Amino acid sequence: MQASLTAPLLVVAQTPPPARRTETAPAIPLFPGAEVFFPDLGFFGTTQVVALDPAKVSFQLYDNKNNNDFMMLCAAGARPQMLFNGNLFTPEGKILGLLVSGGQRYARLTTGSKLLSGIFYITKDKKANIVFREQFNQDDLGNIDFAMQAGPLIIEPGRKKGIYESNFNFRPRTIIAREKNGRILVMTFTAWKNLWQIQNNILENFPDVDSAINLDGGGSTASCLNTAKYKNLIDPSDDLPFMIMVRPPR
Repeated sequence: MQASLTAPLLVVAQTPPPARRTETAPAIPLFPGAEVFFPDLGFFGTTQVVALDPAKVSFQLYDNKNNNDFMMLCAAGARPQMLFNGNLFTPEGKILGLLVSGGQRYARLTTGSKLLSGIFYITKDKKANIVFREQFNQDDLGNIDFAMQAGPLIIEPGRKKGIYESNFNFRPRTIIAREKNGRILVMTFTAWKNLWQIQNNILENFPDVDSAINLDGGGSTASCLNTAKYKNLIDPSDDLPFMIMVRPPR
């Protein structure tokens, strides 16, 4: 979805839904270091959660300047893969915020945006983290294999709430979360919810999540799982000039 950094938000006070535990759905193996499960989150509907071990998979930019059909790109993978939407971009397809892939920087850090407040990154020694933009040391870029600026942080490091008010900004969402053991969860919410609702849902149902950051949403929400034994597609309604691919390392 193209960025709208100036649109006002209508805020309404709400009471968080009561805490509830859910039965975790059986995990479906995708490829080494990757599995998917579909927890039943009640009124949130079925949510797709892909669990990734950063020590066993590779994150990389998939540059889609020609805006090829997402379904076609999903089917074109010669190796097991996952594709999902990246972060915000301009109407011209320019990436907003820091993006590093394969150790190469494709876009610079944005410092003036209240929205792009965090960084998800993976070091060359395969450690993943989510931090505030101000805590990210650009002098360490030489040690970064993949990094993507996003926001807002809906769960701040240390499992602290990052969203304190609800609003009427309901849409499908893609969230990247980090568990305390370093595992990464790519969470695709297809039901129309706001970030306040999703934050509370994650805190209630995913006790190991230490931090979580919002990616692009709305019509850009997309996910493709393509392996020899399993395929699943959440097709975006918007064109995606770039996306993120996860594969086993070469």
